[in-house]
Amino acid sequence: QQGDIRMQRRLPADGPPGAIMPGQPILHGQYRGSVFEVGRKVEYICDEGYEIAGEAVWTCLKDGKWDRSRRPRCNPVQCPEPPLEENHLVLRSLDSDFGTVELSCEDGYVLHGARTLRCTPAQEWNDTFPVCKQVFCGPPPEVAFGDPSSAPLSAPSYFSSIVSYSCMDGFTLRKEGSVTCQANGHWSSPVPECIPVECPQPVEIANGIVDVAYTKLQFTHAVTYSCRRGYRLQGPETLKCLANGQWDQETPVCVQIYCAPPYPIDNGFVEGLDHKFGVTIFYSCFPSFQLVGQNHLTCEEFGWSSSVPVCVPSDSITSKPIGGATVAFSPMDMSFLHGTVIVYRCHKGYELTAPTALVCLEDGGWNGTAPMCVPAECEEPPSPDHGSVNITDTTLGSLVKYSCEHGYELEGESVRQCVAGRQWSDVPPVCRPITCDDPGNIDNGSNHVDSFLYLGLLHYECNSGFNLKGGDTRTCQADGRWDGEKPWCEPVLCGGRDIHFWEPDPIQVNINFCILFVQSLC
Repeated sequence: QQGDIRMQRRLPADGPPGAIMPGQPILHGQYRGSVFEVGRKVEYICDEGYEIAGEAVWTCLKDGKWDRSRRPRCNPVQCPEPPLEENHLVLRSLDSDFGTVELSCEDGYVLHGARTLRCTPAQEWNDTFPVCKQVFCGPPPEVAFGDPSSAPLSAPSYFSSIVSYSCMDGFTLRKEGSVTCQANGHWSSPVPECIPVECPQPVEIANGIVDVAYTKLQFTHAVTYSCRRGYRLQGPETLKCLANGQWDQETPVCVQIYCAPPYPIDNGFVEGLDHKFGVTIFYSCFPSFQLVGQNHLTCEEFGWSSSVPVCVPSDSITSKPIGGATVAFSPMDMSFLHGTVIVYRCHKGYELTAPTALVCLEDGGWNGTAPMCVPAECEEPPSPDHGSVNITDTTLGSLVKYSCEHGYELEGESVRQCVAGRQWSDVPPVCRPITCDDPGNIDNGSNHVDSFLYLGLLHYECNSGFNLKGGDTRTCQADGRWDGEKPWCEPVLCGGRDIHFWEPDPIQVNINFCILFVQSLC
């Protein structure tokens, strides 16, 4: 036969010598085609969810080789990038092999929606993207005797919001002064606490006493100073505790009482130059002169006990009153006619022992004996039950101070004064037992109180399945507080038990969760 004869070369099914075989299917894919002849093609395809990267179709050449030498790859299908920043999302993990992402939120935001998304073969996510909503803590905690100073209680409080507190007058902050809204939607702790401002204990003064009616001296509380007999208070009598924890005035002092220097008399002399409280001076007359008035004067709280006497010629006195009270006429008018009436009166702190007036009779005598001035005194006040009274003097104007035994507190005025009418000021105070407040039960337990009074005992115990951590007994103290700290109840934990013929792994189980073995119970 004439002409060109073209013979089609067929290669064996396993390919010509030296041909590059497509080999095993690619990862996440495979090839189609099983005849490897010259001019025949094979095509690589990917599994669902993957797309080809590289040349997918290979052709067998005349020289027994494939026209491609580098196999393609199957990469996961790409979906749109998650909108992280604009939605406060955070990419926690990415699995390229399975096309999944795990999402969470930035601090202060809570995830609403699916946490894990998968990229589908259609290059779409299998669910809508979740939304991050800002954390809201709710109203800030209320603080007794304090208020938020940086934000009102009704204002919304989001993550990282800070609320500062200020206390009412007379109270001060303890612990932190603010709280912060945390990422978990709770306010930070500890919560601020407003506690009463306390002033330091008042300074004791020499020759005086300070009346303290409270165990703790807090805002608006007051203390009162007084002096012992013979001393006068110089400075404020009352000190008040201010809101800043300081006293409103300087501490007073007690100074020695002095009377005016002894006044000299004509035609006589005075014995004694000292004129401080309690000192007595004596007056005498020269010969041919007679003393009219008291021959001695005592320096008292408000001055000399009597007016200065006078010395008059002995032959000029026709009659005179006897005794030593002050009379209501001029000391220089020493003539007493028939019918003259003289009236006696005592200095402050003294009282008359007889009628206050005398009448001059026809015979030149008086109708009675001159009265005397004696110190006015109050009866000694009794001590209160469970207390005592400190008595240094009972004369008019003197002070007594009450106090209570340990475990009792004074109810009423602690200082009383002897006033006119031989009476003590105010009603007698009483000593009341100190009591402690009910501390309340503990979680998973209870308490039993013998007494809320001073030295009363408080017993704690836990419910079945709980152990007490801390002291089981507290005592009511003299300051009205329970000693020690409140205990708590902790669940009992059981350990694994060794059983005969069997060695179990050690385990931990809670109480009331029992493992039944051969004659063995937790």
